[in-house]
Amino acid sequence: MSIEMKILEDIKKIELPTVIQKLNNNDVVFLFNLKDAIKFLIFCDENNIGLLGYDGFRIIDNKLQPDLSFIGESKELVSGEIIKKALLQESKNRPDEMKDMYFEFVLKEIL
Repeated sequence: MSIEMKILEDIKKIELPTVIQKLNNNDVVFLFNLKDAIKFLIFCDENNIGLLGYDGFRIIDNKLQPDLSFIGESKELVSGEIIKKALLQESKNRPDEMKDMYFEFVLKEIL
């Protein structure tokens, strides 16, 4: 079971994610608008869930379209606080581009 599926029940309690998108191969992707992404990143820090990065998407005609200008990757685990600061800075720099942006996070549980 993936870490995403393990935490699904917990994040539902805090009314997240914004969108649950099913892909053609029945994989599930959790997508968060900026407001919910910030809440989710705080949740990750409070629950010892490390992150390896994020990907930005738009939903166009009910299909996911990646936005390569909104990708953050790390070779090491980072806290939700670090990614939160990066996303908030992007929202200040490019507010119009963030309006319809959704984020998926690459998670790794910290043991």
